[in-house]
Amino acid sequence: MWGKSKGSKKRELRIYFATDIHGSEVCFRKFLAAAKVYQADVIILGGDFAGKAIVPVLTQDGMLRARVGGEDVTVPEAEWDRLAADIGKAGLYPVRMDAAELGQLSGDEEALDRMFRDEIAAQLQRWCDLAAERLDPSVRCIITPGNDDPVDADAVLAAHGRVECPELELCDLGPVTMASLGVVPTTPWNTERECTEDELAKQISDMLDPLPGGRPCILNLHCPPYASGLDDAPELDVTLKPVIRGGRPASSRWAATRYATPSGATSRWWACTGTSTSRAARRRSAGPCVSTRAATTPPGCCAAP
Repeated sequence: MWGKSKGSKKRELRIYFATDIHGSEVCFRKFLAAAKVYQADVIILGGDFAGKAIVPVLTQDGMLRARVGGEDVTVPEAEWDRLAADIGKAGLYPVRMDAAELGQLSGDEEALDRMFRDEIAAQLQRWCDLAAERLDPSVRCIITPGNDDPVDADAVLAAHGRVECPELELCDLGPVTMASLGVVPTTPWNTERECTEDELAKQISDMLDPLPGGRPCILNLHCPPYASGLDDAPELDVTLKPVIRGGRPASSRWAATRYATPSGATSRWWACTGTSTSRAARRRSAGPCVSTRAATTPPGCCAAP
């Protein structure tokens, strides 16, 4: 929280930060509800909002059949809403289709990818509309992408009047400025928002250069800060198996954020995704770092029921 001087009766700026909800309908509704619960002035969803997979729901003879949580589920068509809601809670996208459509989709990777992107964009549009419906007009809602989010989603965020997406730019939050970037260094999953360490370091540097001296700054970077304890992750080989050195799993770190130091900034907060094996928070000399611990499984399509 920022902006309250000693003896002042004015309330500090209060920010609620979340990330990596990966398509979970429940988590997004909790994110919106947090604005009221915590009396937040700004709520920020810092990337990886996209779900992980499509779940084919087969329709036949008035029944719906899907594989949910590793189990085959069959319900009457009248229970579609309940089934879809149960699947959506896990961050998955239920799509109704018949056996012929599933067969065609299974052999057409391009069509499958297009359907997956369409489902992500449609969900994001619903979420933005829900934010407009439920949030108090005084609460700012900021959603920025992460490396698991397809670039197709950017158009949805840019076109919506209630939600802000200050990606790769400085955002004035009143007593503090926020810099946001969802790009990360190259990963084994080859996502759309990746680049080399040098390229990422330059993007961060160019974004922070205009920051006025003495200005507090929040670094909403999807890539966690270097050597912070939030960026600890196992090194993987080309088959995505952990690399073993000296009888122990080797670790890897991204170094691009080592140089993310706004010139003259009085304080810095890091809000990042972290890794699934890292700590949730840590204090550095330059400022506190918080992480929500990212899931590490890549996006994909569930097997047919």
